[in-house]
Amino acid sequence: MEKKGFQHIQNIISLVIVALLVGLALYVVWIARDTKNVRLAYDYSSEYNYGWYYLDSSGVKTEIESLPAKIPDSPKEHVIFHDITVPLEQDLYLDFYSHHQDIVISVDGKELYSYNSDPRPSWLASYRSIHHFVRLPKGTVGTLEYKINANISNYNGSFQRVVSGDRLSLSWEIINERGDKLCLGIVLVIMGILLLCMIFTFSSRESSDKSLLCLAVMVIAMGFWQVEESRITQLLIGNVAVHWIFEYLVQLVVLIAIYNFIRSITTEQYRLYTNVLFFFVMGSIVIQLVLQVLGIVQLSTSIVATHILFFVCIIYGAILVNHRLHFSSRKMKLIFNCSVGFSLLFFFIVLLASSSTEYADSILNLGLVFMFISLMWLVFQRTVERNASIKKTDLYQKLAFMDLSTGVGSHSAWYSFTEEFKDEGLEERYCLVLFDMNNLKYMNDTFGHLQGDAVIKSFCECLQKASKQKGSIYRIGGDEFIFLCKNESEEWIKGMLADFEELIKNQKETQIAFSAAYGYAFFVPHGKNDFYEAQNKADSLMYRMKREMKIKNPFKGL
Repeated sequence: MEKKGFQHIQNIISLVIVALLVGLALYVVWIARDTKNVRLAYDYSSEYNYGWYYLDSSGVKTEIESLPAKIPDSPKEHVIFHDITVPLEQDLYLDFYSHHQDIVISVDGKELYSYNSDPRPSWLASYRSIHHFVRLPKGTVGTLEYKINANISNYNGSFQRVVSGDRLSLSWEIINERGDKLCLGIVLVIMGILLLCMIFTFSSRESSDKSLLCLAVMVIAMGFWQVEESRITQLLIGNVAVHWIFEYLVQLVVLIAIYNFIRSITTEQYRLYTNVLFFFVMGSIVIQLVLQVLGIVQLSTSIVATHILFFVCIIYGAILVNHRLHFSSRKMKLIFNCSVGFSLLFFFIVLLASSSTEYADSILNLGLVFMFISLMWLVFQRTVERNASIKKTDLYQKLAFMDLSTGVGSHSAWYSFTEEFKDEGLEERYCLVLFDMNNLKYMNDTFGHLQGDAVIKSFCECLQKASKQKGSIYRIGGDEFIFLCKNESEEWIKGMLADFEELIKNQKETQIAFSAAYGYAFFVPHGKNDFYEAQNKADSLMYRMKREMKIKNPFKGL
């Protein structure tokens, strides 16, 4: 009970934190609803990174070799310039990124474009990298000013590369630049959707289904994260708050999903370690959110704690998978463990490296794909096996609880129902009708057991038709049956019994005429003993009817 109670507490805490993340996301989007959307690119073409300069603290013109570049700090806003000496013959589009910076683009003091992340929650000091798209109209001539005001000191004086071209070529440049992350994100989202389909197809209410659900959430969330990392979403969504959510809050959801997947495959041997991990994971998320909301430390800085926990969870999860789950082949086990190793190695490299991570990034993406594919196949295989086992168990249980010759409930089914009955205080009125077939032994001895079985089957069919499937029928002996229903009036019971007698008189299933005696009792059950008392009352009335039938129509064996 203690273990179940603690697991229940973990479930509640996880749900509360996810609800907080959702609420935080909705709040940020709502507050930022009036944010000026970034004007987004549709194409790329050539570099526009040369010919820029800045004025130093003494006002001296200093050439910039090439963008991207970082100019020395000064007390003023950071501005670089580019002289357009010849009027533009056609519209020129400039595309660039800003990292946690407000932007103003102007020509000879005339503002052409500005980006400011206000309004936003005051505790949200900055958003992530934003893609900007600026149009220089035909005929533009003069000094182009590119002014930034960084929200984070790391990006003071940092100017990114600028690309010029037409709208279509600029879009393709964005896609080509981070297409691998877009492909990875799409693949992961599709894999997550397939996992959800597996859940609906192979639902067994077992731990393997929980593992599959956690894995599906983890894969889909990581897919959305990677799609956001590709920056393609900035072609579609201008509200920067949405990008902040997909960049940072989704990572917290991934971490929660990873932990819950680990918990779903944890054995008693590892339960203590998993519980300790729970406090680290949830504690880290809560602390990060509190620091973010208080404006002390932004998620963009504290998210490194989440990345470290990613690292720890993946190692621990890989250990559990190898101990808890069984691979179908050594090759599949090798693929999984190698992909985990590659993912961890290059994830660590990407975290540490400040530049030139493209090669490591690509291998990380490849490792993630192989890791999730092998893990999906493993959990899917386990789910199919568990589902087959449960179906087999259900079949055996169904056979045990069904009278094979008639298809009605068996004596075991009646015993199980009464023993497991729980009083829920509904005060429902039940009616128990006990039937005893007349002359069954005589018919078996005279016509054979096959004909006797046909008579029993016809009896059950007549009872099912008369009761209109409103109750349950149990065969509790060779010639004894119980019909149980609830919330029916005595008039309905009498009408049902009259219909039953009419049906057995006119039945065509067998040429042997048969009849039955019966008795019924109404009661409100509060426990199993009430059913047995009702059965005894109905039994007394049934034998009274049998004696009356014997007096009216004496027959051998009645």
